[in-house]
Amino acid sequence: MATYKPSTFNFSSLKDFCWPVDSRDAFFNPEANNLYLKVFEGVAYDCTPPLNMTASPDADLFKNSPVHHRYADTHEAGEVFIATLGKARIATPYAFIFNQSGVLFNDSYHNQSMLPMPIERMEHFIKVDLQMSIKDEAFSVPANTVRFDWPPKQIEEPCILLASPWCEGYHHWILETLPRLWALDEFEELRNLPVVIPAWAKQYHLDSLKAFGIDDVRILKFDGGTWDFERLYVPSFLAPGGHSERQITWVRERLRKAFGIAPENTKERHLYVSRRDAASRRLDNEAAILPLLEKYGFEIIAPGELTLAEQISKFSEAAVIVGVAGSGLTNFAFAQPGCTLIEFHPADYINPAYWFMANAAGHKYWFEIGETVNEAQDFTIEIERVEAALKAVLV
Repeated sequence: MATYKPSTFNFSSLKDFCWPVDSRDAFFNPEANNLYLKVFEGVAYDCTPPLNMTASPDADLFKNSPVHHRYADTHEAGEVFIATLGKARIATPYAFIFNQSGVLFNDSYHNQSMLPMPIERMEHFIKVDLQMSIKDEAFSVPANTVRFDWPPKQIEEPCILLASPWCEGYHHWILETLPRLWALDEFEELRNLPVVIPAWAKQYHLDSLKAFGIDDVRILKFDGGTWDFERLYVPSFLAPGGHSERQITWVRERLRKAFGIAPENTKERHLYVSRRDAASRRLDNEAAILPLLEKYGFEIIAPGELTLAEQISKFSEAAVIVGVAGSGLTNFAFAQPGCTLIEFHPADYINPAYWFMANAAGHKYWFEIGETVNEAQDFTIEIERVEAALKAVLV
């Protein structure tokens, strides 16, 4: 009968833990484990301010948002690498990467500053589980504690790890997790190995993998328990810590090609991206704004109601995109360089991530900030400000 046990862990990076090698032959030596091969240098670039930064009365709000992706004049993404681990372990619903001696690798997520969030949740649930068994409300869980299912599931065949924290979300899958398949472009030795994804993968996860020739036979669905691997290949994210031109170009070109969508187009769609099917951050006065958008030739879409191929196709033809901050705007990556994004934010959730992405992709960016009306961060935007933005962008 499976049980579980709490274990404390220490942090390390794969770069610090693994032995560095400088060639493909050394990296794929079948007798060696715990190796690190740098493939691409890290990047840094200057960011062009939003189109309305000088004129907007909300410029200070945008610049001083408390979210993790803070406004900055420059943006960096770390070096791109691949590591191979012997006696590796993945565990928890976040697919954190461990070794079997109690080391948690902070490369489990591309932005290491965000790791404390899932770790805090993880420790909360461990505390609840342990309280149920010991009936002690005063019990506290030591810092850096994880629950391992016991005994772990054993995986003998070499595998490639794709699963990562938050990859259930469309944005995190398309821009962060799926691009880890860059390693298949670079290393033919990996092209027939199984890939590890979450067991709860949605249809768009499976459709995107199938487009790359990865069918059900090559997919291992990680159930959130504890799995031990004889050998695990861990490709880094394509833009560790942020966004990069390399990352956006890979997403745009490789997914267009995978779905048979022409790389060039002459259409200039105007798209409004609705969050009408979302549970939060909905535009509360959207019904009043839609007629204005339609007057300016905008097509109203909710990406969650489209297939992945339909989303890629429509956004590939976009010249101007208007929408509420959220995962639907991820498709901005498929647009040709020079596209303009007008993004609406509630005042209590101002995330400049898509502005960084616009800079990486060669796009233009405009923001508008509205008044939050409830705890779900639904909000309103003044119609006059929306029309002023449209007039400025569509000249």
